[in-house]
Amino acid sequence: MKWILFFCVSVLLLTSCASQNDSSEHPSGVTVHEINPDKWTNLTKQNLLHLTQVYDLQPLLFTKTVNIETKAVSRSHPVLTINTRHAEHPNRILAQFLHEELHWWTEIKAREVDLAIKDLVKIYPKVPHAKNERPYVTYLHLIICYIEFKAVAHYLGSKEATNILTYTMKKEKLHPWVYHQVLYKDFAIKKVVEKHQLLPPPL
Repeated sequence: MKWILFFCVSVLLLTSCASQNDSSEHPSGVTVHEINPDKWTNLTKQNLLHLTQVYDLQPLLFTKTVNIETKAVSRSHPVLTINTRHAEHPNRILAQFLHEELHWWTEIKAREVDLAIKDLVKIYPKVPHAKNERPYVTYLHLIICYIEFKAVAHYLGSKEATNILTYTMKKEKLHPWVYHQVLYKDFAIKKVVEKHQLLPPPL
């Protein structure tokens, strides 16, 4: 009987330790899982959780489960996942995280997004897109990246938001055409986003 009790307690302890190493529940409600933990996933996790303490991100948390994986491609679904390329740059982590959260927001606002994209197609009849992507993805990112800029500017100021998006566009080569429109030719996008009420509070 004693050995059975000892076995059960041991299993519980091991399960508890594994859980603590794998994820972190935080007062913000964000649960972070490190996939294949290393020093970079841990640093990214600590910086992300610190950001939730420094800034009131609650209005922009549309999903609260986050995976962090060193060599992953950042994505919003099925679980919001960010990589560790910005582990030492918290402000870039914030922009990366908000970008993926905003994919969830546009899913919530799917009807409004579809109407907004119809308007954007009239403004931009042809848009660049990756070989294996539909033009829809580019139109969707015009909306998401515009709101991303507004969100980062809300927390960090317009100058830092511009610096971060410029870095993403020029150094990382992510959505370069889209970010160029957002940074330098945003009037049409702004008009469409505001028309369809796609700016989440408090933006």
